[in-house]
Amino acid sequence: MVIYEQRSKGLILAGVTAVCWSLLAIGLKQALMFTSSGNIVAFRMLISFVFLLIYFAIFKRSEIKKIKSDLPYTALIAGVMLSFNYYGFMKGVEYTGAGNAQIMIQLGPTLLIMSGLIIFKEHFSFKQVIGILLALIGFTLFYYDQRKFDLDSTLNIGNLWIIGAAITWAIYASLQKRLISKWDPQTLNLIIYCVCAFILFFLCDFRQSLDFTFGQWILMVFLGLNTVIAYGCFAESLKLAPASEVSLIITINPLGTLILLWLGQLLEISWMPVEYITWIGGLGALCVVFGVGWTLTRKKS
Repeated sequence: MVIYEQRSKGLILAGVTAVCWSLLAIGLKQALMFTSSGNIVAFRMLISFVFLLIYFAIFKRSEIKKIKSDLPYTALIAGVMLSFNYYGFMKGVEYTGAGNAQIMIQLGPTLLIMSGLIIFKEHFSFKQVIGILLALIGFTLFYYDQRKFDLDSTLNIGNLWIIGAAITWAIYASLQKRLISKWDPQTLNLIIYCVCAFILFFLCDFRQSLDFTFGQWILMVFLGLNTVIAYGCFAESLKLAPASEVSLIITINPLGTLILLWLGQLLEISWMPVEYITWIGGLGALCVVFGVGWTLTRKKS
């Protein structure tokens, strides 16, 4: 009974992560209406770091002392990678859109899976190969569909930013995979957020924030808290539930973004970003999500 309750709690936490990430890209696109990409990622990471630091100062002071005495320098490199991932994804949202960015960033997990074959000497099953091929077909279909609506000719440059973000995310995740056996995930997040906040600080123009309205500040705080909650729930879910089931729930978050965008257009919500996707793009999105999800859930330990 206890194991069942832990598993259920873990899957609920994974669902919270998926919801957070489904909302994130839409919030990022909305924030671009009043500030720059540099400001958004800098505030997002600074807010995330401050809230997590407060949590550690209250509940986990011993972990802060551990960091001071035994700093894992690999985590610093992971922080550099994640900072580029955040900025690259943000530029991808800026040049393309929330839906496109959410689908194309799935290149990150795809590259991580493929890196496992080279770096970690993992063996692929036939079903995993089929999953990766299905994802690649999906990326192709979705890109073909989005080109038809690329009126400003910004799709390619936006996707290049997203590809860069996906590559650096895969490197970050590989480094974290090596560290996770010795370090608590939340402690690693604290170090990584600190590095990201420091690097992205140099992209921020704090003078712009003086003109933020109350509602705009609420959105910026939401984007920061979204990061803390999503990654916190994700780390905890992996402790309580099977990784394959958690991965499956997390992977469907791009579909959540597309559904929210569709509902926003259907209900004519004025502040919701407008994006156009035909049935070909929708089919491509399904192929990407189910291809990546299938490969993750069938991955051998």
